[in-house]
Amino acid sequence: MERSQQLVTVSQDKIQEDAHVEEAFRACGYPPWSFSKVRRQMEFKGDKRKKKNKKQETSVKRTMILIPYVQKVSKARVRIMKKHNVPVALKP
Repeated sequence: MERSQQLVTVSQDKIQEDAHVEEAFRACGYPPWSFSKVRRQMEFKGDKRKKKNKKQETSVKRTMILIPYVQKVSKARVRIMKKHNVPVALKP
């Protein structure tokens, strides 16, 4: 089933490929419930991929900022930067 999603581009051909694979597995003795289980897993996997892709689009990769450590000042700077999702490292 996953093979047809990855290799076949035309949707009608995907349906035919799924039917062919299912028929081959039935001939090998696979139980009918296994096909519906695989379909559910693939749908769940597809939904997960869509969510992951959305997260990747919205997240911006930020570079680490290195600031010198100054007593009583640096920790306040780090707190401010964290509010804005800026990664900070302190240098002694």
